[in-house]
Amino acid sequence: MSKKNIFQILRNLFISFLKKNNRFECHKKKVVKEIVSVLIPNLRLAINQKILVPLLKEHKNQKKNKNKNKNQNTNNNKNKNKNQNQNKKKTKKKSQKQNNKKTIITFQDFSLDKTIIRSLKKNTIETPNELQKVCLPKLLTGESITMTSNMKSGKAICFLIRAVELLRKYKFRQRNGVGAIVVCQNHEIAEEVNQLSKALLKNQSQNCGVVVEGANKQAEKKKLRIGVNLLIGTPQRLLYHLKQTPELITTNLKYIVVDQAEKFLKAGSDFELEEIFKSIKNRFELSQNNSDQFNKLQIVITSNKKDDNVHQLHNILRRRPKKNQKEKEKGKGKGGDIYHYIQMKEKLEYQISENLTQGYVICEPEKRLLLLITLLRRLSTNSKIIICFNSIKSAEFHSEILSYSQIPSLLLYNKMEKLEKNRNILKFKTANQAILCTTCNTISNIKFESVAMLVQYDPPIDEDEYLYTISKFSQYNPKMRTLLFLQPIESHYLKSLKKMKLAIKEFAFPKNLFDYQKKLEKMVNKTYILYNLAREAYRGFVLAYSSHSRKDCFNIQELDLLKISKSFCFEFPPKVDFEKTIKRRNRYKRRRFLNKKKN
Repeated sequence: MSKKNIFQILRNLFISFLKKNNRFECHKKKVVKEIVSVLIPNLRLAINQKILVPLLKEHKNQKKNKNKNKNQNTNNNKNKNKNQNQNKKKTKKKSQKQNNKKTIITFQDFSLDKTIIRSLKKNTIETPNELQKVCLPKLLTGESITMTSNMKSGKAICFLIRAVELLRKYKFRQRNGVGAIVVCQNHEIAEEVNQLSKALLKNQSQNCGVVVEGANKQAEKKKLRIGVNLLIGTPQRLLYHLKQTPELITTNLKYIVVDQAEKFLKAGSDFELEEIFKSIKNRFELSQNNSDQFNKLQIVITSNKKDDNVHQLHNILRRRPKKNQKEKEKGKGKGGDIYHYIQMKEKLEYQISENLTQGYVICEPEKRLLLLITLLRRLSTNSKIIICFNSIKSAEFHSEILSYSQIPSLLLYNKMEKLEKNRNILKFKTANQAILCTTCNTISNIKFESVAMLVQYDPPIDEDEYLYTISKFSQYNPKMRTLLFLQPIESHYLKSLKKMKLAIKEFAFPKNLFDYQKKLEKMVNKTYILYNLAREAYRGFVLAYSSHSRKDCFNIQELDLLKISKSFCFEFPPKVDFEKTIKRRNRYKRRRFLNKKKN
């Protein structure tokens, strides 16, 4: 202990000693002088009389009591503050709940602009959905979201309302460039989103544009030079314009949407999304003022099915590490932006007409093509028929085989050129008798009337999409019939059709088939184009069959490839390289595996 501390202790002890003996009768200013004058001569007396020991004990007890009182006061103050804060939080939560209860009735309660509400009423959209009630308040505050719900549940209206309000808020003009981007997988989905966006932007000063594969590139570049505020397109064409059109302005971008992300992952085109985000980031870095704006972008991801890869896609696109379990529960990532994962548990009920019956035929694989040709020949002349395949190459092959066997047919798929596609759609709509070879993805978003039969030649990969197409066609065509081709191995699939609440009926297998097998095999072996098409169609069928989710009904190990090759006009199964396509599909999984090792 220092000398000062010793002197203070002795001073206090001596004062207390004087008070006890009634000798302390002086002012505070004179205390120190008297202590100094009296302390030294009287110190020995105090030690001899054993007075200092009890005084020291009293001094320690006084200090302890003072500290206890201080701690009690501080604890009481802390408890009071905690109670006050808890009461404030409770009152806030109650007020928020009351406000949320009020904002569930109409779109006006979301504090939207009058022009947006007017345009929604014109399109007969007056009350919000359950998904819209949950997602719209979070979107309007600028939070990034992934929405998972069934098809046609109102996801597109959610993200388009946010896009239109954001463009109106910042007063975008054509000279400001792109403010929002929507990435779609197909041409049909992009056109649907474009129609909705045009309806919402009717009373606004902003505009929208579409960039799609198959369209004229120079015409699209002219539009982008003039200026587009809301840009909708497919990933390949968006990448092309971001890299090769410098007139496209993206420095003011604030909002990006990835629609139906699970389809990108199935097709193996997730690397195209990463390249799109890379090129946007490079453009931000080149502009000096907007170098940090990439991290402030609002990203919205939608999906029709629950998938862990879709849940992790948000951090991959921003090139950020994975979230921990605690961060997932809180909804806050390491980058600083708020991120929410919303999933609707309710199932969508499809409105299928009562007159519709799901027919099926159990046929051996080597006789599938001959059965299809006989069915098309024996049907009435004044009828329209649609045949669905799982891959584009098989649709191309079967359309040409039918034309060689004197059955004219039309072809339709997603990656076709725009002029040819519109031409084939018009021909099928205006004709009294026509046959259309397509995939299930292309038809689901097109309106066809007066269709007599829908034939599912390959087993449907996505059951929800198949049900949606049937329900849509049954509304426009109440007298339509459906037919499904099944192998004897796949007979277990009928139980799942009964669970879908479909009226099932078995069609009788015809006894006398047209025997064209040897003629078709000779024709395919002679012509080079048909041989390559048949080879690629065979590969596409096997890959689609292997990627089917229902392994209990569609197991590739039980297939007889020799019999299936005959349905593609081969005597023996051809040599095919499956590695290229499989690598492309499994690229996402390999990337996730390598990132785990690094971490």
